[in-house]
Amino acid sequence: MRVRLDKILQAHEADDSEYFLSESGIKERIKAEFLNADEILEALDDAEFGKTVFDYSVCEPREWKVTPIRTSQTFYFKKHTSVQRPYYHGHDFYEFVYVYKGSCTLYLPGEKSVCKIGKGEAFLASPDSVHALGRARAGDVIVKAVIPHGYGRLLDALEASERSEGEHAFYKVSAEAEKYIYKAVEENFSRRKHSERAALKFLDLAFIEISRGEDASEEREKNSITDLLGLYLEKNLTEATLKGFAAYAGYSAGYAGRTILGLTGSTFTQLAEAKKFEEAKRMLRETRLSVEEIASSLGYKNASGVYKLFARELGTTPGRYREGETKK
Repeated sequence: MRVRLDKILQAHEADDSEYFLSESGIKERIKAEFLNADEILEALDDAEFGKTVFDYSVCEPREWKVTPIRTSQTFYFKKHTSVQRPYYHGHDFYEFVYVYKGSCTLYLPGEKSVCKIGKGEAFLASPDSVHALGRARAGDVIVKAVIPHGYGRLLDALEASERSEGEHAFYKVSAEAEKYIYKAVEENFSRRKHSERAALKFLDLAFIEISRGEDASEEREKNSITDLLGLYLEKNLTEATLKGFAAYAGYSAGYAGRTILGLTGSTFTQLAEAKKFEEAKRMLRETRLSVEEIASSLGYKNASGVYKLFARELGTTPGRYREGETKK
């Protein structure tokens, strides 16, 4: 799932690069995405304002001569890409912003302080609110959902947390909710039959999980990690490594290792070997593969790895185990 998501988000980066690195591209986006596009384009005749809009080096948000109002009647997801310039803007839809990796800086007009949104956190901006998002850095993965008025009931499940500022409400996103967000993004770009309906339902489930808050968050995150570990070992048993699992799950290797040990009482290596042991027993019972062939299929350089497993776990050899199972 994460591989598919990464490809979708990489496509967003490539798409935005074609537009935001040229003045003509920016003008086309203004025409397509802003309610007051004509007013903005007319204001671009002012050279100073033009510099503000087209300056690629901008890292801190600037107030435009005309406050742009983004508009959409379509529900969709979009990555906050690294080429997007930060600017204060409003919109006529709800915007849900989730930080999958890294962090996101939220600027509010008239406020000296900024809001830092970290990994696993999100905020919802109401229609007519004004804000700016800081420029995405390398490693930041920030996903935005555009939710027009016509989809307002989708937000019924969300409850504002204690932390709120004006037209912005902030949330913690549990691991379970994150999985539903992934599925919603994937469906949104799948172009399959009923994909929009499916995306909306997955996002609704994500909002339900978010609204449950701390009651479910911690336990579901633990379950999510162990579920992901099972899936990872099923698909990558031959070349399974802690570093590989951490990348697959979206965590650092240190965090993944400590969490696995804390939840299971075993290290990643011990769990991988236990899985290999069970698979070796299955192949000895159900196939005629040699011990050498079984060892190779499990990622061992030679048969000694399998012999050591059986000696340690059962005090016997793979051949004797197969013989005993065959006689049953």
